[in-house]
Amino acid sequence: MNYLLSASAGAEGSIYTTLLSLGLVIVIGMYAGRLFEKIKIPHITGYLVAGIVIGPSVLGLVSHESMEGLSIITNIALGFIAFGIGSEILFRNLKETGVQVVIITILQALFAVVFVLVAILVVGAPLWLALILGAIATATAPGPIMMLTKKYKAKGPVTSTMLPLVGLDDAIGIVVFGILLSVGASLYTGHSDNFSELIKAPLMEILLSVVVGLIIGLLIKIALKFEKHHSHEYLLVISVVAIIISVAVAQIGIFGQHLSIILTPMVAGMTFANTIKNSELHHTVSVVDSFNPVILIAFFTLAGAHLDLSVLTNIGEGTGVVGVSVAVLCVIYIITRIVGKLFGSWFGAVVTKAHPNVRKWLGITLLPQAGVAIGMANAANTTLHGEAGTTVITIVLAATVVYELFGPFGVKVALQKSGEIDSSTL
Repeated sequence: MNYLLSASAGAEGSIYTTLLSLGLVIVIGMYAGRLFEKIKIPHITGYLVAGIVIGPSVLGLVSHESMEGLSIITNIALGFIAFGIGSEILFRNLKETGVQVVIITILQALFAVVFVLVAILVVGAPLWLALILGAIATATAPGPIMMLTKKYKAKGPVTSTMLPLVGLDDAIGIVVFGILLSVGASLYTGHSDNFSELIKAPLMEILLSVVVGLIIGLLIKIALKFEKHHSHEYLLVISVVAIIISVAVAQIGIFGQHLSIILTPMVAGMTFANTIKNSELHHTVSVVDSFNPVILIAFFTLAGAHLDLSVLTNIGEGTGVVGVSVAVLCVIYIITRIVGKLFGSWFGAVVTKAHPNVRKWLGITLLPQAGVAIGMANAANTTLHGEAGTTVITIVLAATVVYELFGPFGVKVALQKSGEIDSSTL
């Protein structure tokens, strides 16, 4: 089918066509999200499905050219997601749960990486793909988890372990992803076989991302001191500008080194959150949340548009995935990530002598996967380019639809079975 919205002749026409596509993406995504919520399916899934339908794979209402032009929207949305995750990582809360949460978080992330990595290799896929998918498997979507705990007023050992864990989990995942993406990309391109050379670039990227994030986070705190009574407008401008600067600096780079587009704003949010009072933090987060919907609708809908349905049935020889269909890899990724999360969280809970309910039900609450994983897949797509990048993002997006369909139900069941849901909310 010919694209309804394709780039017209001339640079100016192309820009306005891209803007028109953005408006279409947001409106269709919004209504799709509302429709899915009415049938008891998470709104994020609605955004993804809407993107698939209007994208090049199905109706072609939005062209490849328009999606490339809207990559800046995707990057800024990643900044908002990462900043929000960082603002949830409060060291003062981690002190209450002790080292237990840290140990469980590390073990469940490690098992997810290993299970996915080994399974992908066993079926004959290349090492670079196994490394990248293994790293993406660590990510857990905090949105559905936090939404459900608030809705059902959940309280208890599982809830108190789960909430700090999901924020810390994504922080660990982002660091692991930064390293494994760089190593995987080098293996794919064949630029270097020396391990020290492979690891030097990602470590430098992580170090500079942390430093820049710390500086931006501290600058937000300083900026807030200039106005005693923080108006909604002032907080919104300071926060949004800080996120945009984080994303811009990450993309431009320092000393010729690109920074992590996820880790930089995440560290900025974490630094800011841990240097101000709880009341100020809640106020700022609520202001930023009011700005989020439009950007996040665009992000998830565009992510769905990137899903190339034809790739799911391809053997994928161009990416080195010889004899293995992308659909098979997707199924393997979904299953082994679930097994890794379940076994890793159970093992971590046993090692730390956690509450019996934590051992039994925590793993099920960690299955949702959305924003951060899609962000990682987008980063991999940008780094690898071509069929290799398309393969990664197709696997992750298809898996995300499955996780967002069934993950939230798993969270509810786990909280209900562990007796942590307020019965008056059911």
